[in-house]
Amino acid sequence: MKRYKKKYNMYSAWNYEQEVLDLNAQSEKGWQLVKGKSFSHKYEYNPEVCYRYQLDYLPGLSGTPEKFHLLDVYKEQGWEFVNKTFNGWYYFRKVYDPALPDAEYELYTDRSSLQEMQGRWAKIATSCAIMIGFFFLCWTLRFFAQPCLPFFLGALTFGFDFFVFLRAIIMMRNPDKPK
Repeated sequence: MKRYKKKYNMYSAWNYEQEVLDLNAQSEKGWQLVKGKSFSHKYEYNPEVCYRYQLDYLPGLSGTPEKFHLLDVYKEQGWEFVNKTFNGWYYFRKVYDPALPDAEYELYTDRSSLQEMQGRWAKIATSCAIMIGFFFLCWTLRFFAQPCLPFFLGALTFGFDFFVFLRAIIMMRNPDKPK
């Protein structure tokens, strides 16, 4: 049997919980995360242990005293730092004990820190939506000025992307509503 495997996947920032669920499912099958990346994960086969994973979005913390303090706080709570991605996602894991409550495996025990993280992502998504909305408007005007299939497809693509980002912003600003 292979000792390592690489799995390619893509998750949206506003639904990072799905990535956590997938990491936990892999761990239950014996595949433990070695390195998490934006579009792929590297796993090592070790059926002897099962982890629960969590992610935290902490852009701009690299090398700062706040980062080391936060990592120490997580370590005191039993979390092991796995790695971080170039875009600010930090991967953590904790040995799973089925006797413990689910709340034991959450990084965000207070509502304000979760809302702060989602607020940061909402700002990024808003900037992207504005840019994509501008392109949508340009391609739509271009299509009406000179109707042809490429301009129509461009406008359609940017329009779809614009509404996806709008939905993401709404979801991040209202985290209590069902997704």
